[in-house]
Amino acid sequence: MNYKSSALEKLVGKSPFQLAQHFIQEHIIPYMKLYFKEETIEQGMSVAEVQRIEGDIAEIVPKIRQLIQNITTGFIIIKRNNLRASIQVINGQPTMMKMIKGNKIITGNDVLASLVMESGSGVAVAYEIDVEKALDSASEQVSKSIDISQRKYESQA
Repeated sequence: MNYKSSALEKLVGKSPFQLAQHFIQEHIIPYMKLYFKEETIEQGMSVAEVQRIEGDIAEIVPKIRQLIQNITTGFIIIKRNNLRASIQVINGQPTMMKMIKGNKIITGNDVLASLVMESGSGVAVAYEIDVEKALDSASEQVSKSIDISQRKYESQA
């Protein structure tokens, strides 16, 4: 069986599979990432980027309060070359804070104090977690792992 290539394939120099792969990888997926910012993490949690601030870390730190106010339940990630920090937010309030700088771990309010002392470029990204989807996913996973054995639950009459 002989395959005849189309004029478009000859013009572009790609096989039908390569052309389809190109459209999906270079056009459809970037479009979906741009317009559907919600991501699903391995554990089944659904997170959406709410706000991103990039620039000098000294300019980012004062804006962390604004990021916190834009989240009901979620987290903020702050990254720079040699550090990574996270602030968990529940009901619009910061809860757990943690920063890893090199081989040093900093927690609590010391995170903000340490960030104030930093300089150089960095990024802070606020994410909202869809709690209902996370609970649904977690309950689905747990329900699959529950073993129902007749012997365990038979009534002793």
